[in-house]
Amino acid sequence: MKMEDRISIYGHYGSCNHGNEAIARGIKELFVNDDINLYSYNPDTDFKYQLDQLFKILPFINNYKRFSIQRIIKGILNRTLKDKSIVYKNMIKPFMQDIGGVYLLEAGDQYCEGGDLRSFYYYLNKQINNYGGKTIMLPATINVSSLEDINLINDLETYSLIYARESITYEGLIKAGLSKNVRYCPDPAFIMNPKVCKLPNLFNERKIVGITIGSLSQGKEMYYDDVYKNTESLISYILNETEYGVALVPHVNVASSLNDSTSLQQLYDKFSSTQRVVLIPEQRADEQKFVIGKCNFMVTLRTHVSVSSYSQAVPTLVLGYSQKSKGIAKDLFGTYDNYVLGVDTLSKKNKLTDSFKWIVKNEALIKQKFDENLDQYINKVYKLYDDINNIKENLDE
Repeated sequence: MKMEDRISIYGHYGSCNHGNEAIARGIKELFVNDDINLYSYNPDTDFKYQLDQLFKILPFINNYKRFSIQRIIKGILNRTLKDKSIVYKNMIKPFMQDIGGVYLLEAGDQYCEGGDLRSFYYYLNKQINNYGGKTIMLPATINVSSLEDINLINDLETYSLIYARESITYEGLIKAGLSKNVRYCPDPAFIMNPKVCKLPNLFNERKIVGITIGSLSQGKEMYYDDVYKNTESLISYILNETEYGVALVPHVNVASSLNDSTSLQQLYDKFSSTQRVVLIPEQRADEQKFVIGKCNFMVTLRTHVSVSSYSQAVPTLVLGYSQKSKGIAKDLFGTYDNYVLGVDTLSKKNKLTDSFKWIVKNEALIKQKFDENLDQYINKVYKLYDDINNIKENLDE
């Protein structure tokens, strides 16, 4: 394979966040015959969930051992230097050894985070382009409020293409004057194929409501207690007032900072004696998608759980705490009202239950909207293939 024909994915956090795994698997569905390098922050997690069957897994950055002299020096420099380029240069040595071809930034929320993370990607984007590579950002959510930052705009202009995964980001980028290199395209995780796995017997006995909650990020950590209490109330309602069962579906397991397992285990321990609640084991993203597709309804805090449920026409209520959940729902249903419930609205513990009742009551309407819109929406993902191949073919121009 010639260097200019190569596709690489970078900025991949690792499969401990199964949303990142789902994006990678979706991209591979498009480029099934390409050998793709996957540069990962946490390669061990990608081997654990078998992404090495699809990609060449490579380290993205130098992960120094705790208390090593390298990590101590990095920490000191990071705290003391205003210009972090020396720190970044040492971090990305594994990545910069062999630059060439097209680089897909697994963007997700990367550009929603400010400070050092965003400046790191500014630096990295510039380095890739300086060494002759071409950068493409997908599937991106960028807070519209940040688009007044001229440094951000200057950086975004140097990407060959930016794919906004929802219309709020897309319209914001166009308004900011970036129409030349901006496209709208749904998240590639929409086309990840589900992989059949074993289901608990409860799925054969009754209809199932899938639930995913866990810790929050992006400045919304303060709302976790409200999310948890509302979820307890919702499960109590389901068990006492309906015939449904409940499947607790984990999605993120990034240490203690962003984790679903602790919350779901607590909920399972509280309600397991009813014999109508099951805790799904953590497994590959495509296996989790299979489980989600067998649920009759889904309630989730995680965007990529909603992507798995939406793509299989499962009526879904999203506990939203970022722009992306509102944007995706708006693009599918014409509005995010009733489909996305802000985590900052849960001061009353029955708020989530009331919103879930709306989803159940309007199941037929939601299914109709899926029938009308879903295929056309998902098919937009396939536009990526021709666009990226065109950039590969014109790399030397």
